[in-house]
Parts: sequence; structure tokens; C-alpha cells
Amino acid sequence: MLKRTLLTISCLILISSSYGCDRTSDTFGSTHGSVIKVEERNEEEIQLFVIKDGKSKTWVFHTTGIIDFNTPDHLEWHMNNNQAIKVFYESTADKLIAISIFDYP
Repeated sequence: MLKRTLLTISCLILISSSYGCDRTSDTFGSTHGSVIKVEERNEEEIQLFVIKDGKSKTWVFHTTGIIDFNTPDHLEWHMNNNQAIKVFYESTADKLIAISIFDYP
């Protein structure tokens, strides 16, 4: 009886944690590509930026503040020198919010 109860509890924990993982994978993601547009909020903050990935898909990312010491000038440098970036983002109901930006590869 105790083994059966422990097994049931273990299965419930596994199922509920799997559900959480599925939800997270739908909300968060990453992609990489070439920067094709940068709009600044101010000297230190990026308002939005656009990248084109290897399949020619265009991605528009918004920000909510300073991201990993990346400034508009830094992303413009990537754009002007055709240096790719990798973006980790959160998907909301109406837009993609950049969380982290890294040089790629």
C-alpha cells in the first residue's frame, strides 16, 4: 500500500512538472541571425531590433531596459559588420521580448 501511494505521488509530480516544462518551452525561445534594424530608446537602451535568420525569417524584438550591456551602438556595429547575434527571448501575446543578446557563434 505504501509503495503504491509513493508511486502515485511520484507520477503526479512527474506529470505536473512536465506540464510546466511544456508551457515554458512555448513561452521562451532563442534564435540567431543578422541584425537588419536597430531603434534606440536612448544612448544605453535598445527600443527594438530586427534580425533575419538563416531561413530568411524576420524577427522583431522589443526590450524592457538594458540587456547584458548591449547598447544600440553595439547592435549597429553587428549590423554594419554583418556579425550575427543570438537572442534569447520571451514570447508574449503580442510581441517578442529580448532577454539576452550574445555574439554568435
